[in-house]
Order: sequence, then structure tokens, then C-alpha cells
Amino acid sequence: MDGDYANPLIRPMARGALKFFFSPGFNLSASVNAFKLANKDRLDVGYVTFDLNAELILLPKDKLSPYIFGGIGYGENKNFDNFHFKFQYGAGLEYMASKTVGIKMYAEHNLNFSDNIDYMIRGVRDDYYYRFGFGLTFYLSNKKN
Repeated sequence: MDGDYANPLIRPMARGALKFFFSPGFNLSASVNAFKLANKDRLDVGYVTFDLNAELILLPKDKLSPYIFGGIGYGENKNFDNFHFKFQYGAGLEYMASKTVGIKMYAEHNLNFSDNIDYMIRGVRDDYYYRFGFGLTFYLSNKKN
């Protein structure tokens, strides 16, 4: 979290997503994300975001492939009283362990249209945060391959 407080802390997150493939190298991904944002001795709040991303898989036929993504999203705190719209973009790497299971890691930058994510409106820039993930992707059809 890079907002109006110093000393950001790392907190866990969870993500669930569905992807619709237009081709082996291009898809739209809709995800729901639950995570916490924290700053030492100041802030520790939970958020849920709903994201829609376009994803470009650079080497869709290879076992190890980098990918890039970008899109729009909407987020709310766990009490549903602090909401924001945002853009996000990022990059990742996916290793296909089998035809239906991928192991992935990614980094994502979230640019919010709000300076109130940390419950403090101050400065000239809106709040932003990074998310890093590691997980599994289960493919239910052979569309990707």
C-alpha cells in the first residue's frame, strides 16, 4: 500500500477467476479478490475487488510462458462503505505442469481513483497498491492448448 501513511506491510490475499479464451494467446479474465492493506501501527483493513482484465499470453504453446494483463476494477472495504474504481496492470509467468494445470506467479499494480483507500485524504496523488500472487490455474477445456 502506498498511500498517506508510511511503513506499508505485506498481507495475504485470495483470488478466484474465470477466463474466456478468444484464442490460445488472448483471453478475458473476471476475478474476485479478497485482501488486506496495512501500514505499521496505523491501518489494517480488508477489501474485496472485482476485476476485469484482458490477458495476453506471449508463448501460448510453450510449457513456460510469460503473460501481461490490464483492465478495470471496482473495490469495497469489508463493511461496504469505502469504495473505489481502479485500473490495474501486471505481468506474470505460468508453467504448464500438465494440459489442465498451470502454476503461476504474477505482480500487479493497482491505480485507484480515490485517495481514501487508507481512510486519509491527503497529498496530490490517489492511493495505489501492489499485489503479488502465486497459485494454480485449472483449465477445464483444451482451448488454451
